[in-house]
Order: sequence, then C-alpha cells, then structure tokens
Amino acid sequence: MRFDTDAVHGKYDPGEHRGSLVPPIYQNVATLLDDCKTAELIFGGQKEGTSYIRYGHENSAILEKKLALLDGGEDALAFETGMAAIFCLFFHILGKNGHLVSQRRIYGGTSVLFSKFFPRMENSVTFVENALDIEEWKNALRKNTKAVFAEMPANPTLDVSPLEKIAEFFQKKNIPVIVDSTFVTPALFRPIEWGAEFVARSLTKYENPGGTNSGGIIVGPRKTIDILRKNEYRVLGATISPFDAWLCNLGLAGLGIRMKKQSQTALKIARFLEKSRGVKKVYYPLLPNHTGYFLAKKYFPDGAGAVVSVELEGPKENAVTFAESLKIFSLAVNLGDIRSLIIPPAATTHSGLLPEEKTLAGISDTLVRLSCGLEDPDDLKEDLEQALRKI
Repeated sequence: MRFDTDAVHGKYDPGEHRGSLVPPIYQNVATLLDDCKTAELIFGGQKEGTSYIRYGHENSAILEKKLALLDGGEDALAFETGMAAIFCLFFHILGKNGHLVSQRRIYGGTSVLFSKFFPRMENSVTFVENALDIEEWKNALRKNTKAVFAEMPANPTLDVSPLEKIAEFFQKKNIPVIVDSTFVTPALFRPIEWGAEFVARSLTKYENPGGTNSGGIIVGPRKTIDILRKNEYRVLGATISPFDAWLCNLGLAGLGIRMKKQSQTALKIARFLEKSRGVKKVYYPLLPNHTGYFLAKKYFPDGAGAVVSVELEGPKENAVTFAESLKIFSLAVNLGDIRSLIIPPAATTHSGLLPEEKTLAGISDTLVRLSCGLEDPDDLKEDLEQALRKI
C-alpha cells in the first residue's frame, strides 16, 4: 500500500483487538500469563507476547509494527523519548572503547551526549565539520569505529549529508549508519532506502496528534532489535507508556497530509523571509542558496519539513524582541506541532554547548528556529512581518 493508506491501516488487525477499529488503550502494568512455561518463553523471546510493562506492551507493539512498516525496516522499538532511543542504540553498538563518527551540526542534546557523556564510558567521537564533504566522513574512520551518525536535515541549521555515499563507504567496513530523521519523518524521507541501517528519532514532534506527548523510536534489523529488546531496553526502563503510544498511533493516521502541508508552508515562509529586512540568513534545504540544495531536491521531493531557521541582523536583543513580538508563533521548546512555534537555540536546545562548540555548530545568538504549523501561511507571514518591524 501507499504511505497514507499504511499510516491508517498498516499492521493493525481489528480482529486481534475485539473488532475495535481504533486501537484500544491497554492501560495495565502486567499481563495474565497462561502458565509458567508460557512465561518462560515470552521472557526468553521465544514466544511473542507481553508480560510486564517495562518490557513492552500491546500499545507499543502496535506502534512498533506500524513504524517499522512506514520506515521500511524489519522491526522497531518504541521509547518514551527520542533521546532514550538514541542512547540505548549507541550504548549497545559502541560498547567500551568504541569510536563514533558524527556530523558536527546536530541537536544540542545529542551533541552533549556524544561529546560529554560517551567519554565517561571510554568512548570517543570524531565530528565531521562539513557534512557535505564525503572525504571528511571517510577520513574520520578509525580502527575502533563502530557507528556513524547523521541528522537529516540537521537541527537547527538543516544541513544535508550525502547519505548513500556515506552508507556505501561504511557498509564495506561493516559499520552501521544511523540517521535521525525527526525533521521529516518517513512521510517525506526513508533513510533505510538510501543505505542507513538504523533510524532513531523523536516521536514527540510530528508523530502524535500535535504537541500532546513524547516518544522515541528505533527502526532497524530484527536481529539487533531482538537483542536490544531482551537486554538494554529492559534495563534502561524508558519504555513508552501505553497512553503515549496510543496517541502516537492516533497521530500517524494524518501524518502524510500534515507533513506535506506544513512543508509547503515552511517553504513559503522561507522564501518570504529571504526578502525581508532585518534578516541576515535563512536556513531551509529547498532554498537554492542552501548548501545542501541539490541533495535536498533528491532526498525530499515532497517537502523538507516544517522547520525554518533564521539568523537576524543586529545584536542578540533583536532576536529577543522578534521572538517576543510574535502573536501566532508561540515561544515553546518543540517543533512539528500543529501550532507554529519559535525558539532561540543558543539559549535553549543548544545551551549545553560551550561557546566555541556553538560557533562550530552554526548557533549564533541571533539565530531563531521557526516551526510552521497548520495555520494559514499568509497569517504567519503577516505575524513575522510585524515582528520584524520592531527590531
């Protein structure tokens, strides 16, 4: 089936849930087990089923099967947050004395995890400064390299990497490539089709009814997912709750329509801001002046997501005045909501980085990140225009 049909019906059989067209909420901690032998088989992974909420439950299973289908992977594992998903996967892959290759410009929380927490576990990371330069990716390889990470597009500068070239090189070394596709979701981009082995991203953004709940997902080979499910997943204790999994399933039904609509709005806003006074630079992959424009046209033919980042002219105070003058855009730390949002990354999402790290990541004090919602694009333009007049 095509994406929108699978998003509604994929991998869900009402007959398995007493005929309920909408997946029920299984709000329970423990499942009644038939006998001790069944319990042993379920705990050992030899038999499919649920037993205890931290090990997974009916609602997480429904979500995992659908997202594996939508992302084009064999299996999936659902978490309460995207960061828990990323941590669990890399904790498993890197082990001890492992080396990670990652692009520099990524979400601040992930960057802090890689640069400050992984060294505590005796792991190291090499950051690729120019994500477009395949030679820099290749030169980052070490004898103990165990994983490669990219965000597509990157948060918040929306960098794009040559994924198929990266995957082709590292696959020959049996090194998995992991892609965070939070900004676009499988409605617009499926990294596994371009050579990635795993997708790990936040579901807190688009894959819910709209700013309602958190979530995270790993999609990848069934063999690895099975190992994670029996080991790190159980120990970490970050399983998505039944209600949050149910909300994600609810949001998936309209994901394709929302992503296309919000992407169209974002492109209109980006083009508008390019011509506006007080704007120094606009970041959006489908703008011709974006460094990754030609790759973006190939990877994201149906849209590049709802996020537009803008660097304003003048001092830091201009960014504050601009953000606080907006009436439709809400000052809130999220993206992908049905409501339009704005946030200054330097003071929020990337505040954990040192000043020099912010500079390398392209995060200035006048950079603001916009997330375009489902409002009328002309109303959003007028809101931005009146705020720009105040700086």
